[in-house]
Parts: sequence; C-alpha cells; structure tokens
Amino acid sequence: SKAKDSVTALNTFERAINRAIEIGDKESQAKITFEVAQVYDHDDDLPRALDNYNKAIETTTDNNVKVKAHYSMAQIYDDVKQFKPAIEHYMAAISFAGETDNFKAQTQSLTKIGNMYTDKYDKEAFNVYEDAKTVADESKDASVKGYVSSSIANAYNKFNKPEKAMRYYSDAVKNYKQAGSDEKVAINHKRSKKKINTQKNKLSHFSRVCF
Repeated sequence: SKAKDSVTALNTFERAINRAIEIGDKESQAKITFEVAQVYDHDDDLPRALDNYNKAIETTTDNNVKVKAHYSMAQIYDDVKQFKPAIEHYMAAISFAGETDNFKAQTQSLTKIGNMYTDKYDKEAFNVYEDAKTVADESKDASVKGYVSSSIANAYNKFNKPEKAMRYYSDAVKNYKQAGSDEKVAINHKRSKKKINTQKNKLSHFSRVCF
C-alpha cells in the first residue's frame, strides 16, 4: 500500500480479512477494512472507499477506528462540497473522539467544520472556531493550536478583517515555532507579511487620493 501498488495491496488485504473472519477476529477485520478504504481513497475510487469506511465502522467496537473512518469520510464529502454529509461525519468523529479524550481529532474536525462555514461566508464559522480553540487549549499540543489559529486567521482574512487576521497569524507562528514546524512557521509568517503589505498599499493609495 505504501509503495502505491494498489492491486497487490488489495489482494493482500483481502487474504488478511478472510483470515480474520476465519478466526473470528472482528477488530483486525475492521482495521484491515479501514486500510482497504484508504487504498481506494488514495486511488479516488470514492464509492468503494466510502463503502469500506462504513464496513469498518460497523465491524469495530474501537472508537479510534470509528474516529478515523468518520473523519476520512467527512473529508471525502468536504472535498466534493457536500456540506451536510461532511458535517455529519465530522460531528460523528468529534463524538467518538470525545469518548477517548482524543483532543487532536476533536480539534481538527471542529476546525474543518469552521472552514466549511468560512467557505460559505457564514459567520457561524467563528462560533465553531471558538469551540475548536477551547479543545486545542486542553490538548496542550502546539501544532494543533497552530492549526486552529492559522485557520481562524484565514477566515478573518476572507471576511476582510485584516487586524484580527494578523493577530491569529502571529499566534499560529508562535505555536508552530513551539512545535518545531519550520515550514508552517514560514507559511503563516508569509501570509501575515502579505496582509501587512496589502494594508500599507491601501493606505498609500488612500493618501495619494486625499492629498
């Protein structure tokens, strides 16, 4: 699967699933089915991917598998702009993640929901981001906090609130520095600088017009 040899991967996974069924190991069956879904997902065979994610959920009692499967399905629907099923699966991921105190999965799912509202220019996004921020703070994971701050900054940017956007870009840079994620530090620093330069250009143009 990691070598991107889908046919060999699927054949091997099928044998493994059959063996798991033979010995009555439902948890292994579910985990392997999830891996099968991932292969189909990578190959953009979305109906088969969704089918196998659902099978994994139905087979397992492991909430971690359910979180990953629901989150993966949400991303599929999110990518094709199907708002309602995407929200439903993100919410399911949040629910199961809450059962295992998986703050990272809760935060990522909430932030993705916020991003979807932002894409629709719906200010409900900021209520969802606030929830994401609360959970991220509980996680004490600097990378997770950076992801939320960066997403909020992008949202304020889209809603033409440059001062608030710059504040959150600054928070994102600080958190990503703490997490040692140099690439993401650079990305958010660049976005912040771009916004500052845009504001300067607007002020310069305003001055020329007025004087």
